[in-house]
Amino acid sequence: MNDWDIMVECPKDILLKAIDGYDWIELNSGDYPFASKYRIQITSLKIDIMGGFAFYTEGEVVQLPTLCIPHREWDGIKISSPEIWYVAYYLMSREEKSNLILGYLQAHKEIVDKDLIRDLLKHNGLNYKIREELGKLIR
Repeated sequence: MNDWDIMVECPKDILLKAIDGYDWIELNSGDYPFASKYRIQITSLKIDIMGGFAFYTEGEVVQLPTLCIPHREWDGIKISSPEIWYVAYYLMSREEKSNLILGYLQAHKEIVDKDLIRDLLKHNGLNYKIREELGKLIR
């Protein structure tokens, strides 16, 4: 792992108060398909913080929730859901990673957050293939 990406849902000015005392720079939130509101890098810690995790699609900007309730944890850290990261990697055209997560979800349907998937399916910007795969997870 070369760096950490942290997604937040707070205004940039509040984040900047929280990281006061650290050296940071503001970066472009990324080329297409990235549509996050801002991206701040804490340079000494190799941490990128993105506010409003979102992607451009053909139909709309798809805003992905960063933390779902109930949340999941890893080593005491609240983390996003694999369902979110399946969609995110798919929208980033990172097929290998999206397929890996999809395979995990297919093999472990007991952990699939069906309510979250129903919410994701409300986005018109998701194409047929991803909608079909998400739908299979909740059938």
